[in-house]
Amino acid sequence: MSSNWYKNNETDQIWWKDTPDSVGEWLFSFDKKQVFNMFADYPHNLTPEQKKIFDEENPEWSDRPWNRVEKLMLIYVLRHGITQWNKLKKVQGAMDIPLAPEGIELAKRTGEALKDVPFDICFTSPLARARQTAHYVLGNRQIPVIEDKRIQEIDFGVLEGSRFKDEQGKIISHEMEIFFEEPQKFERPQNGENISDILKRTREFWVEKTTDPALADKTILVSSHGCAVRALLQNVYQDPEHFWHGCVPPNCSINLLEVKDGKARFLEEDKVYSEI
Repeated sequence: MSSNWYKNNETDQIWWKDTPDSVGEWLFSFDKKQVFNMFADYPHNLTPEQKKIFDEENPEWSDRPWNRVEKLMLIYVLRHGITQWNKLKKVQGAMDIPLAPEGIELAKRTGEALKDVPFDICFTSPLARARQTAHYVLGNRQIPVIEDKRIQEIDFGVLEGSRFKDEQGKIISHEMEIFFEEPQKFERPQNGENISDILKRTREFWVEKTTDPALADKTILVSSHGCAVRALLQNVYQDPEHFWHGCVPPNCSINLLEVKDGKARFLEEDKVYSEI
């Protein structure tokens, strides 16, 4: 394991280890035995002597947000795992469809990748597929898990349960073609919602949580859905003309954001840890 450690300069006392496959993790050590995570431990878990050494060897970090006695808010925005209806290309929306076996496995693998993230609280859509995904990602953590309908998937009304793609992956529903190609023009289905509706309710959630003083130093998991995730992240993208930001977020993908004083920036976008 020690072969993976390196120093920036030969005379430095700090060893570093890159972990490109792990979100929110950058490891360093003074002796290659006690390991610190830059994003979780610096500076508050270092001794005064260790912090002095770190700051002398890494002066460029002194003004960075990681250099904080007060932690910043970190939000892990998660899309649920695969469901049977995902596989069948059926419109889910507000229908309460549970995870498929592959979705459970994907959520477990994602949880394993995030096992060292010190989550303080979780907000989840009340739908089973999001709640299950949060459960498997959190594992044995004993933290509050709070359901919030504002991050539930868009309600497709009478379209729910219909198939929108054929075996070759071609969209066969005119309404869903508009939904994916020109979402701002997607008309509200009977008993359902349009893009403006989901933008409104996810914005209410976003503003409430990112400005809550009680959450200002917390690491938060948000378990939601494809359209709801993109709507929520529009508060950061600020680009409604490109609602999908290139694609529907993959199942069990993570968008990691850092928030300070209500302002957010991405640390990772659509990160996927495993595929089924």
